[in-house]
Amino acid sequence: IDEAAAIPLPLVKKLLGPYLVFMASTINGYEGTGRSLSLKLIQQLRQQSADSQQNLSAENRNTSTARLAAARTLHEVTLHESIRYGQRDPVEKWLNDLLCLDCLSVPRIISGCPLPQTCDLYPLKVKRVIQTSC
Repeated sequence: IDEAAAIPLPLVKKLLGPYLVFMASTINGYEGTGRSLSLKLIQQLRQQSADSQQNLSAENRNTSTARLAAARTLHEVTLHESIRYGQRDPVEKWLNDLLCLDCLSVPRIISGCPLPQTCDLYPLKVKRVIQTSC
């Protein structure tokens, strides 16, 4: 399932069956806009995989049910280097900075709003447009 994050989560869950499934998704850059896959589904699959491995005891490992449960394991592979741009490419950095696409370096606000003295206020001049219908 390529770019699985672009597919609605309930549909992706239906595609997961008792067979080998490969899913690929992007979490960073302009393609990484759908985060439900990485934030919800992967967490659920990690938990299910851990639970199924933990429930296998030594005496029932040879049953067909136990083998099936063991076969449902999650293997994650993470690509850390861009394949579109070279490492530390200035164009990629510029694009990510301009469009706020680098989700991995977002500073976390621990609680509440930022301090007012750290904010900038800009006046907006808005022309009011009145729309009438005929």
